[in-house]
Order: sequence, then structure tokens, then C-alpha cells
Amino acid sequence: MKLIKAAIIASSLLFGFTGVASASSTAHHHDDKHHSSSHSGCGGSTPNTPTCTNQKDYSETFSTDNFKYDSYWNKYYGSFDAIDVPTLDIDSVVLTVNTNSNGWYDSFWLISDWDFDKIGSLKGGTQSFTLSSSWYDEVISGLSFKAWFSLDSEVLNWATLTVNGKYCAPSAVPVPAAIWLFGPAMLGFTAMRRRAKKA
Repeated sequence: MKLIKAAIIASSLLFGFTGVASASSTAHHHDDKHHSSSHSGCGGSTPNTPTCTNQKDYSETFSTDNFKYDSYWNKYYGSFDAIDVPTLDIDSVVLTVNTNSNGWYDSFWLISDWDFDKIGSLKGGTQSFTLSSSWYDEVISGLSFKAWFSLDSEVLNWATLTVNGKYCAPSAVPVPAAIWLFGPAMLGFTAMRRRAKKA
């Protein structure tokens, strides 16, 4: 009888530990901060790149009406916060602005530490600009821009940034499965403790 009990305890412990080992999986993330459209994405074919098993669509619109005004040059400066999604692959970005521009030599620019780019002329009302993939890095880290007007009566009212793409969501072991895997180990420990007390 003691031999049977010992066998049950040993098999319970063995099953419990192997179950725990098989359950300890982690979500796959890329090491780099993000990817632009030229990258292969979370499920890419680059050697040694983990495959994303839980890819999801990403779509978010950010907005701001907090601008810094330069009265000498008649410019409005603004920015958007960084996007904290490490595995984000951007597919498209649309920047929309609203002004009361009269359309006379008014322009809209994107700004970075090493570059600037005029992306269009301001004509008043609501206008949308599609950003090229060369600016996706700036979108991730926090995009800055400026509106340049010819008259001091012209203003930038608000701006929005719509970002679409995909990201690799973390995978998690379901709670019922975890309980099932850890259960036999706990039963084994309990049986061993009771046996030690009797002895």
C-alpha cells in the first residue's frame, strides 16, 4: 500500500512539474521600438525574428489644440505625444488641421531634429494630409509640426493625428489551464506533507 502511495505522489509531482514547464510561454515581441511599412512586421521572415501569434489591428486618433505661437514669424507650433506600443507596424497616418487661413502663402510643415518638410498649403477650414512612411519614426516618438500664416489674424484651431496599423498583443496562459497544471503538483506536496507528519 505504501508503494502505491509513493508511486501516486511521484507521478503527481512529475506531472505537475512538466505541466508547469510546458505552460511557461511568453509573448513574442520585437527588440526594436517599432517598425515602419518597409519592415516585415511582427510575423516577419527575418532570421531569428519571433513570429507574432496574436496580431491585432491598431487604430487611434490623437488630438491637440495646445499650440505655441510665435508672433514675430506668425507661426503656430504643436506636437503629439509618443505612442507607447512597442510592436506597432504603421500602415497609414493622416494629419488633419483646422484653420481660418485665407490661402495666401500659408503653409503646413512637419518638424524633426534633423529635417523639416512642407506637406501642403493651408487654404482654410479642415484639411487632411497623408504622411509618407519616412515620418513614421517621428509619429512613434512624438510628431511635431508648424503652421505658417501670412497674416496675424489667421490661427490654427486644432489638429488630429489618425494612426492605423497592426501590433503584436501579449499572449497569456488562461487561468483554468494554469490551475489544471499546478493542481497535481500541489496535491503531491500535500500528500508528502501528510505522510511526513504520520512518520
